[in-house]
Amino acid sequence: MDYLKLITTRFVRDRLRETSWADRWYIEDLYHIERFVKQGGVKSVMQGYYRQALMLHHPVEWECISREITAGEVTSPQEFAQLLREHKEREAAEKQARLRARLEGREAYDRAHRDLWLQMGGRP
Repeated sequence: MDYLKLITTRFVRDRLRETSWADRWYIEDLYHIERFVKQGGVKSVMQGYYRQALMLHHPVEWECISREITAGEVTSPQEFAQLLREHKEREAAEKQARLRARLEGREAYDRAHRDLWLQMGGRP
């Protein structure tokens, strides 16, 4: 838990105030994001894998921490909530589009192969 003393961004400190003990791993992830941004990238393959996992699980947080460290722009709790909401809506829309495309592909496959099925004596 010594990493708590090393947190430097206001964004992570704000999330710490909002987070319960049961979710302490979230704050540890944010600390690691902060560290990766500060060091300017990864130094090993394992760090690369960990960085990718953090970016996948916390993309909005990554952007907010990066902005604060590189540009000095602090994200308010209200702005963060809005960014998180927008990200979730975007993700849901993308998931819906992927599902729709997959279903359309399946229907096209079925249409293309149904005639052959019937020609070969298959039952409708």
